[in-house]
Amino acid sequence: MLIGLLYSRAVLSLSQIVWLVTAIFSFNKENSKENKPIVIWSSVIIILFFLGAWQQFLITETYDYLLGIIVYPIAILSITTLNESVKNKLKLVWVTVATLSCLIPIYYFLFHQQQTLLVYGLGQVVFTPMDTDHVRYSIFLASALTLLFTITTLNFRVKMAIGTFLFLMLIVLAVRTGWAALAIISMSMLFIWYIKTPIKLFVLVLAFITLSVAAFFIFPQVKQKIDYTVYDWQLNKGTNYNAEYSDAARFSINQIAFQIIQQNKNINVGWAKIPLALESEFQIKYPSKKLIFHWPFNQFLFWYLGSGWWGCLLFSLWLIYPVVWAIKSKNYFLIIWQVFIVCTCLVESTLSLQFGIFLHAFPIALLHKINSEKLKPKE
Repeated sequence: MLIGLLYSRAVLSLSQIVWLVTAIFSFNKENSKENKPIVIWSSVIIILFFLGAWQQFLITETYDYLLGIIVYPIAILSITTLNESVKNKLKLVWVTVATLSCLIPIYYFLFHQQQTLLVYGLGQVVFTPMDTDHVRYSIFLASALTLLFTITTLNFRVKMAIGTFLFLMLIVLAVRTGWAALAIISMSMLFIWYIKTPIKLFVLVLAFITLSVAAFFIFPQVKQKIDYTVYDWQLNKGTNYNAEYSDAARFSINQIAFQIIQQNKNINVGWAKIPLALESEFQIKYPSKKLIFHWPFNQFLFWYLGSGWWGCLLFSLWLIYPVVWAIKSKNYFLIIWQVFIVCTCLVESTLSLQFGIFLHAFPIALLHKINSEKLKPKE
């Protein structure tokens, strides 16, 4: 499954069938009752899907999205049937594959240094697996960083060694989603673990900030990415569409999606017609330009366009709900992961794409029912 994630969408899709068969043959009535809230949660998204499906119910393209979100019940039903020992092994495999996959961008950087630095200067990143989808790849590494500290069979020093490596990789990759993950995951862990020892917390937070600032001077790609971002915003400021400039293109497309909604507050074009709706409005605003991205870079705008304001509201409640049961059970790692995913949804359509859905669903299944109190490092 993980090799499919890195190299083959077809293998990734086929692996879900294997997980589904596993879920069916491992079904346990008592286990199902015990995991009822998360099982229901994973099924609700299938019902919500039809809020954007009835508009073109018989069109094949409508069900492309269903093939993605069906991963939620598959992941939850299959993983929750497993005992904690097996879950630990799966998390270890997940972290190992993610860590080893870092050798690919490292190898590419070492043998294409000049070309890579030029690419960084244009706001792009070094070659990564996952069809060179660097945003989703950074989410994959962030998931490994989160899961790493929930593996009970690993020594804390080993966790810190692997965690430091993943930390540095996310910095060097210079993907802003990865930087956001570092800030959210690392700072949250420090506060959870050391909130009762303020002096130690202050020292560690200061160390984190110092390391982050030092990265600006140590790694040239970090400075180039920041300089590019500033240049992008100063040059365009959202007034022009230029696919070569990441932020300007994102801002323009989101602005177009927001315009469509303002023109018709009750709009619900359906999943299949979102690209057409954006294309139509785009041609009016930028008649001489060609639209390359056919989805808004905001998950909530995507749901509003496809299923209306009520669909967007229900989706938002569905997305936030895992935090509710995680707070009740003091499952801090699940809260951290869910908050991070929600943050990515503000600047990406994370849960509209196969990779994003996969990287949301399986970590939630693996993080479910974790006692965060028992995972605190020993003083």
